[in-house]
Amino acid sequence: MKFVADINIPQLLIRKLRILNHRVLDIKRINLEINDLEIIKIARDESRVILTRDKDYIALAQFPKYQVPIIAIRLINQTDAQYITNKTLDFLRNNKESIILNSLTIIREDAATSYQYPL
Repeated sequence: MKFVADINIPQLLIRKLRILNHRVLDIKRINLEINDLEIIKIARDESRVILTRDKDYIALAQFPKYQVPIIAIRLINQTDAQYITNKTLDFLRNNKESIILNSLTIIREDAATSYQYPL
């Protein structure tokens, strides 16, 4: 899959995704000042899934014009890079790409829920 990693995504997760042959655009290496709407535009233009810990994307995804594939990582422990990486990789291993590519997904401690966009 192709991802765009928001500035709050740990480097460990980005590295592991690349090892697994995913293509990851690391926003931290491009522009630390980029806003959420610009990241959504990149995701749409380049057919990428947004990886973020920012809850603003959950609100933006309510509007059809901002509905791009998003994985919002909303864990209680948002500082442990290994924990975030493990939870995210577990989700990706156990879910269908076709659902991820048409959903807002929220990863929490107890479960990950994908909210599919209307076709």
